[in-house]
Amino acid sequence: MAQNQNTGGTHAGSIYTPNNGATGNQAAAGTLNAEEDERYRYLLKNGIIRRVEEDNKIIFAELPQIPGVLVVYRKPTERASNPERLNLDKRELSHMPLLEGEERLRLLNLQHNSIQKIENLVSLPNLIFLDLYNN
Repeated sequence: MAQNQNTGGTHAGSIYTPNNGATGNQAAAGTLNAEEDERYRYLLKNGIIRRVEEDNKIIFAELPQIPGVLVVYRKPTERASNPERLNLDKRELSHMPLLEGEERLRLLNLQHNSIQKIENLVSLPNLIFLDLYNN
């Protein structure tokens, strides 16, 4: 999926991929239904938004404090519906993301990406199954 660098971004199905500027962040915030979640609002306001998946209520962002590290955050309602499992397969990930708020996660599916190095697992104390098939 091509990404516009000077406009609001691209929109394909339920995935909104804004550009790296504030305009894209504001557009992503407007695209989502409002839900009281301070961390989610912080990422939308301060992060460089890479992707927001409306159906799964997942945000993919980079923070200026940790450049080059993708942060993945699920809204609490989404996390509560499936706290022990997260599927991030076929997301075109080149690095393992930092997963925030996923302390209860036991199964992480990262199949069919382009991940070369296992990293960013320190915040997942209950992880027992990591699926990296076809990376």
